[in-house]
Amino acid sequence: MTNQKRFTHEPPPNPFPLSDIRAQLPDLLDYIKATQHSVTISNYGTPVARLAPLSALPPEQPTRSIAVRKLRDNLTATVWELHTHREPYQITHYRDPIAALLPVDLSDSQETPMTTPALRIAIWNESGGSGKTTIAVEIGYLLAQRTNPATGAANRVLLIDTDPQGSLTRRLGLMDDPTSPAHRLSTTVGNFLNDPEEAPPVPMTATNFPELHVIPSNNKLSKIDATLLMNDEDIGNLRKLLDQFEGQYDIILIDTPPSRGGLARAALSAVDHILIPVNSSMKSIENFNHVLEVVAQCRRFSPKLQVSAFVVTSYNKTVNHDREVLQILTEHYNAIAPTTSPITNRKAVFNDAMISRTVVPCWKPKDPAVQELNLVTDQLLSIMGATA
Repeated sequence: MTNQKRFTHEPPPNPFPLSDIRAQLPDLLDYIKATQHSVTISNYGTPVARLAPLSALPPEQPTRSIAVRKLRDNLTATVWELHTHREPYQITHYRDPIAALLPVDLSDSQETPMTTPALRIAIWNESGGSGKTTIAVEIGYLLAQRTNPATGAANRVLLIDTDPQGSLTRRLGLMDDPTSPAHRLSTTVGNFLNDPEEAPPVPMTATNFPELHVIPSNNKLSKIDATLLMNDEDIGNLRKLLDQFEGQYDIILIDTPPSRGGLARAALSAVDHILIPVNSSMKSIENFNHVLEVVAQCRRFSPKLQVSAFVVTSYNKTVNHDREVLQILTEHYNAIAPTTSPITNRKAVFNDAMISRTVVPCWKPKDPAVQELNLVTDQLLSIMGATA
C-alpha cells in the first residue's frame, strides 16, 4: 500500500515530524488538496510550520513561491527561514499553486476555507432501543456524501460516541481488533471531560468508511458519568472540545447514552441541535415531559440549544399503535419540534448491514430504506437551516 493511498483513507500523523516530511511530501500535499485539512510540522515535538490549503494564505500579505522539488531538497532550511521571517510560501507544482507553507501560529480561521461554524447535533432519547446509533451512523454517512455549499466539497463529518456501551464504535468496526486504540480511555472524550487542559483525543477513521472520522467510546467511559454529576461545571468541557475541532469538520454528530446522566448532559451542552429518535412505542415518548427541563439546564452552556426534530424509527404503518404514536408526535408534540417522515421497520436489512459493519446505502443501495433515509436527511438539513 502506498503512502498516498494510506493518507487518502486516514489522516497522516499530526503533528508530522520534520525528519519524515521529505520522503512523503507529495503524498501529504495530495492529502491537503483533497481534504482541505492542514498538517502541522514538528521538530522534536515542537511545532515549527504548517502545510495548509491555499485558502489559508493570509490576504494582502507578501507571499513567496517555492516549487515542490525545491521545497523537498531544501526542506529544513526553508522551514527555519519561514520560522524566522514569518513570510508564508505558496507551494507550486509545474507553476500551478497547490498548497501553502505557513508559520505555525497563524490562527485557525486562516487555515480553513469554512465560512460557517460546524453543525453540532446530538442524538438523544433517555429510553433505550430507540434507534439512536442507527440514526447516527446512517444519517452521518449520508451527510458525508452531500456537498457543503460553503466549500464545494463533501461534508467533513465527525461522529462522537459518548455512550459507554460503545454501540456506535462497535457498529463502525473499531472494536473488532482487540489491540485497537478504541479500547483505551485516552482515545475517548473521557480524559478531556475530566481536565480540558488534556490533549484532545485524535479522531479515528471508520473501518469501512474513510469519509467518517470517529471519537470512540468504551466501557471505561462509564466512570466519567458519575464524576460529571458531582462536578457539573465539567459538563461544559465537551463543548470546549468541539470548539477545538472548529474548522476541521462541517458536521459533528454525537451519539449519547440512553439517560439523563452526566455524559448525556455533556453531549447536549456541546451542541445546538437535538434529534430524538422514537421507535414507535409509548415507552419512547413517555418521558418527554422531562425533555424541556433537561434542555433548559443544558442551555447554561449552549444558549441556542433546541430540540430540532423527532425521527420515527422501526415504523409499521399497518399497526394501529405505530400510527397512534406518529399522530401523537405530529399533533401534540409539534410545539416542541417537527417530526420527520417515518423510517419503516426493516429489521433484516438494518441488522444485516450492522453485522457486516456497513450502512444500508452500501449494503442494499436499491432497498426502499435508502430512499427513506435520504428523505429524512433532506428534511433534517432543512429543519436545521442547512442545505446540501
